[in-house]
Amino acid sequence: MKAHYSIRTQTTNTRTWFAALVLALLLTSTLVARAADNDYVAHEWGTFTSIQGGDGVLLDWNGVATSDLPPFVYDWSRAGLQRFSPLMLLKGGLSSRQRMETPVIYFYAKKPLSLDVAVQFPKGTITEWFPQAAEVGPSFRPPGRVVAALDNAATRAGVNPNPTLAALLGDPPVTNSVIRWKNFTVLPAKQNATLANQLPVSTRPSHYFAARETDAAFVRVDSLEQTNPAPEIEKFLFYRGVGNFPSPLKVTMNEQGAIAVTNAGGQPLKHLFAVAIHGDRATVVPLGNLESSQTLSTRLEQPDSKPAGDTIKNLRKQMADALEAEGLYRAEAEAMVNTWRDAWFEDQGVRILYILPRAWTDATLPITLTPQPSELVRVMVGRAEVITPVMAEQVARCIEGFRQSDPAAKQTAIREFRAMKLGRFAPVALRLAGAHTKDAKFFQDGAGLIEAAAKAEAANSAASQPARRLAASGG
Repeated sequence: MKAHYSIRTQTTNTRTWFAALVLALLLTSTLVARAADNDYVAHEWGTFTSIQGGDGVLLDWNGVATSDLPPFVYDWSRAGLQRFSPLMLLKGGLSSRQRMETPVIYFYAKKPLSLDVAVQFPKGTITEWFPQAAEVGPSFRPPGRVVAALDNAATRAGVNPNPTLAALLGDPPVTNSVIRWKNFTVLPAKQNATLANQLPVSTRPSHYFAARETDAAFVRVDSLEQTNPAPEIEKFLFYRGVGNFPSPLKVTMNEQGAIAVTNAGGQPLKHLFAVAIHGDRATVVPLGNLESSQTLSTRLEQPDSKPAGDTIKNLRKQMADALEAEGLYRAEAEAMVNTWRDAWFEDQGVRILYILPRAWTDATLPITLTPQPSELVRVMVGRAEVITPVMAEQVARCIEGFRQSDPAAKQTAIREFRAMKLGRFAPVALRLAGAHTKDAKFFQDGAGLIEAAAKAEAANSAASQPARRLAASGG
């Protein structure tokens, strides 16, 4: 009996061991398969734009500019999901020191997979995004009409429930600055080429569309709106924002065109380019890398500046090379350069372009991807626009001309101001031009000049549209 019991025990142990081995192999194969399914790459690029005077002090400005985006992009005037943000209560725009412009996140995968991506912006606020995100904050959703009516009835009856039905049944508010896309699908581009026909389009010219010129996977986000069940398709996740925090680069410039750049941050800054564009002439000075606390000096108002065409063409290639060197694929680097072709390389003025440190990006925009990618590349460009003393003086002269009673003098002032092409930086230049004036009407007249120049620009654009359409049609 003892021997029989021993044999049975050994047999049972053997079966238990074998079952455990099979279970372990199954679990291992499952984990390996899951790891293979989640084997993907994520690449992100974006720009942080700030404005400085010649003294190097960062300036507040209205960095929210939704007019250059296609109408399907979400913002707080049409946030969707019945949600609201404190931003909607602000009047006259949102002033800040930093504009986080067009970060896009690309994905590359061999198989379809489901992802969850959240980006925190602790020192700023998300202002625009696409596709629709499950969470964008800070924001809240008001309770439904029925729930609100029940709470009001209870209050009138003297019940005053705590917590209210709205608190119990409604969606909790998003209290921090974050954007999160939940459980969206990544679809490899080659196997899903027909999805290109489902990408949203717009007849309005926009920086937005150049970012699609890559072989990244498609992103499909299922609708969160009951009234519109169609999913949204895109080649990336897109978001923008504004914030108030210092730049790691300080730029100073005097009336003679001497410019100095200082790395005020804790990590090296890479691939610096000093750029000055005036009319059809351009000066570009590659500054290389800048160590922490290091200062480099150069001159931009050079009499031997070159025609802008070839100079800017070379700069575009150098910028694409720099972006690729930091980890972006070549197509991504060229998509970024093409996205900001006018702002970086055509807009009049003085600017410094450089690559922000990865550590700075991760601290400014903490990101969480679930599951984690096999590779995450994040490349952010710093863009420091400089309102130089010469530009401020020119604005002041234009205002003086605009104030004249002579209509010809007014038109000359408007024409010269338009030629500066200050765009959304015009109010900042106005503030610097009048920094030391005691004339109470200076800023009022300056605002009138900006408005008159904008109207003249709009009229000129409208007048040229028929000619553009005729040229496009080959007529």
